[in-house]
Amino acid sequence: MRRNTHSTVKRPARRRAIILPLVALVIVVMVGFLALAIDIGMLAIAKTQVQQSADLAALTAMRTMNGNAGTNYNQSAAVTNAQNVVTYNVVLAQTVHSSQLQLSFGSYDYNQTTQAFSANFPATSGSPETATTATITSNSLPGAFSSMLKTQLLPPVSATAQAVHRPRDIALVMDLSG
Repeated sequence: MRRNTHSTVKRPARRRAIILPLVALVIVVMVGFLALAIDIGMLAIAKTQVQQSADLAALTAMRTMNGNAGTNYNQSAAVTNAQNVVTYNVVLAQTVHSSQLQLSFGSYDYNQTTQAFSANFPATSGSPETATTATITSNSLPGAFSSMLKTQLLPPVSATAQAVHRPRDIALVMDLSG
């Protein structure tokens, strides 16, 4: 019994010039992923820059506040100073405008039931204004590929910061009895 060693299986026809279209397709997909990675990186940078601006605005406003209820705790000067300092910041090479800042003032009080300090907005009745919250929203961020596609790819970025003032009473006792 002898077997036939020649195979009768047909070879598939040669497919010529398939590599070039596949390479072109892969390059287009890779450039798309590169654009996505760059825009996500720019979004992370923008979020950090907006948070830094909000932190600075909240700290500036809180440092301007005073404990004098007769002058409304110097709230108007606090708003002005925070708006001025915000304009020195940039988000993705765009200057932050004072209109992008929202400030709110409240009180930082001790809660007897939870036995913890907490900020209350608006201020608790009869308490001095010792807390501030600054929110900055940045719209129309320039993306790396937005100009080529003529569309806005990056979403608005917003950050909130809170600053409080906890006055301390300090007593110094010296024993000079010798």
